[in-house]
Amino acid sequence: MQVTYDKLRSTVLANLGIDHTVTGDLLQLYFAESLAPESLACFFSQYDIELLEFQNVWLLSKLATRLHYAGVPKEEFPRVKGIVKRFMVENGRHFCVLPGVLEAFNRSDVAVMLLNGTAIKVFYEPAETRYYSTIDFLVQAGEIYSAGHILEKLGFRLQGTFWGQHVYRKNDVSVAIHSEYLKANMLTGDLADIWQHSSSITLQGKKAFVPCTEMMLLILLVQGLEACCSCISNCLANSFVNEFIDSKFFLSDASLNWEKFIDMAKKSQLTLHVRLMLDVLNQLYPGVVAGKVLEALPYTDKDIANVQKLITYNFARKKATEARDRRDRMEYYCNGVAALWNLNCFYGNRSSLFSNVTDFPQLIAMWNNHRGIKGLLSKVGGFK
Repeated sequence: MQVTYDKLRSTVLANLGIDHTVTGDLLQLYFAESLAPESLACFFSQYDIELLEFQNVWLLSKLATRLHYAGVPKEEFPRVKGIVKRFMVENGRHFCVLPGVLEAFNRSDVAVMLLNGTAIKVFYEPAETRYYSTIDFLVQAGEIYSAGHILEKLGFRLQGTFWGQHVYRKNDVSVAIHSEYLKANMLTGDLADIWQHSSSITLQGKKAFVPCTEMMLLILLVQGLEACCSCISNCLANSFVNEFIDSKFFLSDASLNWEKFIDMAKKSQLTLHVRLMLDVLNQLYPGVVAGKVLEALPYTDKDIANVQKLITYNFARKKATEARDRRDRMEYYCNGVAALWNLNCFYGNRSSLFSNVTDFPQLIAMWNNHRGIKGLLSKVGGFK
């Protein structure tokens, strides 16, 4: 089992592809014990800011503000300052809307918990700025539709529903209502621990909850592993950047209770997710996590098989996408079915043929981004 575990860790590390890349260099700067202006100036001399991916720009802006712009070349200063201002304006826009939304929930006696970047911002301030682009709330499973009605009364409109969350939008502000705090918990169902170990906070006189430090770290690590595995399919190493730096923030928190964290990981039945992510962080940045913590996170053959399904799903999805680009219909369907099967087994813990076949129509529709079906209907029914 140890051999298989080592292969999983190597697969995740290899497919991150951050060695000798702009993402890797930025993360090295971020994780450095002391960041010198000369190091930031050296980065600017090697890379063109105009060519950076979104999350790299986001991370670079954090590094620049940490140094109060020391190390930013004079010719780059206006652009970097403008980038920081853009993120701060976006933060401000969401922060202005947040109290009004919370007040509406409070009036309706709907308990809401801040999640993801919205919750992390509460922990970061005033130590460091945390940019976020969506207001994330967790509600009790039976109140997701009630929460949606409250948002609609405030002028928000439903934009989409996926993975246990409903996304609403009003002008430039997005609000996501979650019924599960982790997609991976579709395997076992969310536990009450997140509510039992939460803290009540007040934002501008409005009541909300935030997860405890240990639960925040658990969520970030599980989401981080899924993001790392998704790099296998989209060939981008940027999608995990925020999970990495947020995890580092909580790992450095002196109040972090490792015994409590390990107990939560075991109850969630996601110890392998947590251990792999901590191990990956240790491989990239030695000493971030003590070895005894990893040893205290056991895993089983079933856990190994489950993570393998996640990796297989992403590989198959990548091959299906490549086959669609080449217009190879047979290879697209073969890899698409493999992707759907492993996805459903991972998130839904399903292994029956019937439960997986129910998702096959979406695979057909994706072959030509729905144009194929519309084309057929246009010939037989005048569909426009």
